Amino acid sequence: MKHSIFTVALEDLSYEEIANILSDEGYDGVEWRVTHPKENEAMKHLNLLDIETQAKKVKSLCNSLGLEMPALASYENLDKTDRIERLFHLANLLGVPFVRIHPRLYETNPHYDIRVSDLVQDIRSILPIAVKYSVKPVLEIHMGTIYPGPSDIRKIVDHFSPEEIGVIIDPGNMVIEGMIDWTLAVQILGQYLVHVHVKNSGWRKHDDDKWKWEWMPLEGGMVNWRDVIQSLKKAGYDGYLSQEDFFSFSVARPQSMKDKSELTKYIKRILNQNKKYLDNLM
Repeated sequence: MKHSIFTVALEDLSYEEIANILSDEGYDGVEWRVTHPKENEAMKHLNLLDIETQAKKVKSLCNSLGLEMPALASYENLDKTDRIERLFHLANLLGVPFVRIHPRLYETNPHYDIRVSDLVQDIRSILPIAVKYSVKPVLEIHMGTIYPGPSDIRKIVDHFSPEEIGVIIDPGNMVIEGMIDWTLAVQILGQYLVHVHVKNSGWRKHDDDKWKWEWMPLEGGMVNWRDVIQSLKKAGYDGYLSQEDFFSFSVARPQSMKDKSELTKYIKRILNQNKKYLDNLM
């Protein structure tokens, strides 16, 4: 399996800084976040404002550093077909095979059955665009959606073939909502499983006697990453483990750390630590 970072965890850095740090630390790839900056904002992550210029710069940079780009992660609603087309075009220009699509979060109205039907129709409507740009849209198992667990997401993707759509498994999200046995989860996803997000979380009882979830260290939360990785290996998964370590890069990061050189040293230490931890589990 290969190592990458989902850049949502490194929002303080520019794309050039992220790429160079990952190369220095021996990472294989980078999963770019696609954001919604204002016209006058500096580009830290990728966006849909000038896709041709971005693609040329980012692809050249990653090629020079030997970094692959396994996925883009967007926040685009599927009914925004003009933006979906630009997103898939950007992925094509970069040579990125997978693009996370991001349907709206769950609400009690309309009814679940209607939401499933609408989502299936929305996905069906964007597939010709995906084919046009030779990319595969993927759904991420995520709390707060109508597919927080593997069986839920299979109910959606079973309307399509594994060649048309894929799934990102995120065990850290599943601890919050949708957790089952890891081997069972991987088996349920089957050929639809194309990408893995790596972080950890857990539940803790607070002083108000209420249980609340929170981000935790990779080795210290409720996800047993040894079990997850062994389940992935048994299934023949050899793709990316894309880190989204919110605990290390947000919760535990010293808030006083403003100096860029000190921040870079901290990030490199965490990246090195996490890579060694995951390598030892493989």
